Amino acid sequence: MEHGKADVGETFEQALQDGERLEKEGWFIGTHESLGFYARHLEPYFKTFGREQIRVYLHDDLRADASGMLRDMFAYLGVDPAFQPDLSVRYNVTGTIENPFWRFLWMRTRAVRAKLLPYLPMGWRGRFFDFIATQPVKKNRPAPMLPETRERLIQIYRDDMLALQDLIGRDLSAWLVSDGDR
Repeated sequence: MEHGKADVGETFEQALQDGERLEKEGWFIGTHESLGFYARHLEPYFKTFGREQIRVYLHDDLRADASGMLRDMFAYLGVDPAFQPDLSVRYNVTGTIENPFWRFLWMRTRAVRAKLLPYLPMGWRGRFFDFIATQPVKKNRPAPMLPETRERLIQIYRDDMLALQDLIGRDLSAWLVSDGDR
């Protein structure tokens, strides 16, 4: 991969390595691995606001029953229970912007956008992002994670996952199962 390029690799393992490289080059703060310590990131909020003011939803919940998760969230927030959101549109679909010009512009201007962001009016920021977000996307089918990578990540995150399990009061034991144990 070309030095300074903002793209990530084609495999999960390459993405982990690229995340470390991109952080060193100033593209973003935190490696992919460092961002996965959920308990560490949530604990200050629980300490500051208390358990009764925080609701944690997992991606597993969204995949298993999006409507049920949203009903629970709406009830918690006091949203009209009759409100029915349109779940037919998928947002933040992973993939590659099909138009080569817009793909190039989006992928190669991260550093410039980050420097200009504080000087742009909020309305302009939102309009540009909305425009890019509505561009047709060619869906990429991600390569599966290697079993040894999963095992290594389980070892890295084990203590944090157990702390998260206690923090949110949910059984996360399935997160600790390696491919060999499935």
